[in-house]
Amino acid sequence: MKGDLNIYVCAACRGHIVTRDRDEGTTPMFVACRATPLCKGTMQSSMYRVFDQTMAEGFEWYRPLPLERAALSESLQHHVSLGGLLLRKVTTPAPLAAPPAAEDRLNAGGAA
Repeated sequence: MKGDLNIYVCAACRGHIVTRDRDEGTTPMFVACRATPLCKGTMQSSMYRVFDQTMAEGFEWYRPLPLERAALSESLQHHVSLGGLLLRKVTTPAPLAAPPAAEDRLNAGGAA
């Protein structure tokens, strides 16, 4: 779902990536490893079981714009036409929620 975080873990190198769905659409269960350069392994989705929702994503699933879509291979165009999203590296991660101000923590009974 749009905005959701997911983690993909590689069976070969045990590396992982954090992804965010920028758009509504379908994401795959398996992708080629992107955690470790030169790794030929396959990463598997954690099925959106991400308990720390403050994690910063390194990749995002997105729906390509019409001009981008026209430049895709026929098989990727078909994938997108069926609701599939594409994966890209994030250049500017979405901002995380700001922590509560010291005054708010004091009012809630916490330490400043």
